[in-house]
Amino acid sequence: MLKSEMDMLLLKLKRSLGRIRLNYILEYIPVKFLSDFESEIPAEKGYIKPKVGETTRVPRWVAYELKERGLVELVGEKPLSISDLLSIRYRLSSNMKAGISPLPQNFYRRVAP
Repeated sequence: MLKSEMDMLLLKLKRSLGRIRLNYILEYIPVKFLSDFESEIPAEKGYIKPKVGETTRVPRWVAYELKERGLVELVGEKPLSISDLLSIRYRLSSNMKAGISPLPQNFYRRVAP
C-alpha cells in the first residue's frame, strides 16, 4: 500500500471516529436536577428552567458539565464495573464459535470515560 493511500485511510478513520465521538457527546441522556436553575439550559424538548428533583434529558456534554459542578445526578449512566467486564468477557468467549458478539452500547466510552 502506498503512503498516500495509507494517509487517506487514516484521514477517513479519523473522520469516522470524530463523527462517532460527536454523536456520543451530543446524545441526550437523563439527569436528575439537584438544585433550581435561574437560567435556561438545552434539553430534549427545548430550553428549560429545571427545578430540584426534576428529571429530563440533556445533551451528554451538558450533563457532564453540570455533574462536575454538583448540579445534577446522572440517571442510568454508570461506568462498567469489574463484574460487568468479566460478564462481557465470559459471554464473548462462550460465543466465539457462533461468531462475533455485540458489545454493550457505548462500551469503549464507558470503560474509559
